[in-house]
Amino acid sequence: VRRARFYILNRGSAHVPNTALFWDFDGTLIHGEDTFFNALSRALQEYGICAPEAMVWETLRHSCTWYAPEKSYTQATGAKWWGRLFAGFADLYGRLGLPEETWGALNAQFKAEILDTGTYTLYEDALPVLRRCKALGFKSYLLTNNFPEVAAVADGLGLRGLYENAIISSNLGYEKPRPEIFAAARSAAQGAQQCVMIGDNPVADIGGGKAAGMAAILVHRQAECAADYICDELYAVQDILQAQWRP
Repeated sequence: VRRARFYILNRGSAHVPNTALFWDFDGTLIHGEDTFFNALSRALQEYGICAPEAMVWETLRHSCTWYAPEKSYTQATGAKWWGRLFAGFADLYGRLGLPEETWGALNAQFKAEILDTGTYTLYEDALPVLRRCKALGFKSYLLTNNFPEVAAVADGLGLRGLYENAIISSNLGYEKPRPEIFAAARSAAQGAQQCVMIGDNPVADIGGGKAAGMAAILVHRQAECAADYICDELYAVQDILQAQWRP
């Protein structure tokens, strides 16, 4: 018999109709596995370069928009987001002495791995829980700081039809916990009387969600934060939703 464990911090209102669920992706529905670091390191290794880990991480922290959520980038969204990212990679390539004519191939290999569904692993309870939530009448949405095509990856992992829409930072120019991305999420769920943010990041997901007036559930980690519930597994999220906010 499965026993889902969770910790109640603040109770929500029970049985609220038209409840929208906003699911983070990395670390929430899929295992967090440093995919950008691994993909960039492997691309470099193809050219015989074993870059110091600290140098690769430094590049990612300066290039990936989610490491600087205080900055907006509304003029560099969608396909332009990739160009912005690769401009940050160029400094690393130069420091490593890679010929400029190889940079395009490196970027292409990196992007191909990021877009490959085989790069990612769903938590084993992700699909059963999303299916159960849909059966119960909840409407689910992806709300993620991520690359523009992440919805296609999610669909390739089996999530197609289990969520209504995907609100992705790189298509908006704002990262969680910015209020603009949560406003876009609320707009996508027009008519929802209750919104619930479910994620693994105490600041981006929980802090951002609570500031936007959402209930919030922290998953897969223990942390001091404003979450209404903390869950060890997604099955526990399902139990909370069914008990507290079932439509």
